Amino acid sequence: LSHGWSLTHDTWYYQKKALAGKFRVIVWDIRGTGRSEAPDDWDYSMEAVAEDLAAVFDATDAGRHPLGCVLIGHSVGAMILPLFAQRFPQRMARVRGLALVGGTDTPILEAMWGHRRLVPMRPWFWEPLARTMTRYPGPFEVFARLCRQMGCVHAALMFGTHVGRESRGQDDLLADRCAHFSMRAAGAGALACFAFDARAAMESLTVPTLLLTGASDRNTPPDIQRAMAARLRSPQLILIEKCGHLA
Repeated sequence: LSHGWSLTHDTWYYQKKALAGKFRVIVWDIRGTGRSEAPDDWDYSMEAVAEDLAAVFDATDAGRHPLGCVLIGHSVGAMILPLFAQRFPQRMARVRGLALVGGTDTPILEAMWGHRRLVPMRPWFWEPLARTMTRYPGPFEVFARLCRQMGCVHAALMFGTHVGRESRGQDDLLADRCAHFSMRAAGAGALACFAFDARAAMESLTVPTLLLTGASDRNTPPDIQRAMAARLRSPQLILIEKCGHLA
């Protein structure tokens, strides 16, 4: 199970609880989150994160179990799976299927709700902002903590990822993770997501692939999921009604 950006492995709490009685469940923290240290070179490219997944794959029994395994990812955790499959075909011999939860195979701004306004702003606003966050994270760290204390992060999550069904505890946990996420990592990761493109990798997938997302997802809307399914050889698409990005 590979979690999304700014979150940690405990995002999968409910899935671990539901699956652990029948399956061996492996979770990990993407570089710079949770228990994983930030890389010295601050490389947060999707290719680098896919290589980290390969290291986890090799270090656990995921790559050795005779029955194979299923790779599941949410958001960025889903975005790296097609790249993993493309870069490590030998390891994919042990993979029985993929589940992409709220993922995309296109540059993130092109996928998001409101992309017609967001994409033109990339060169003069989003990229300079991300580079500034990477070079001078201090003020952004303070700002993020203040926003968390004032509830602004909660409000942003309610608009961007929620649809009103989440509990206060769930919202507070996610707000805490986002507010304490490294702003340097956030900036570097944003630049990586702007340049990300896995459409060719999607077309080369041969294993059964589940696409699962919220019908009200603003980050990776249903139209993106339908386009991804059209590029796959063996897709299954499930939209969850009254659900946002945190499916």
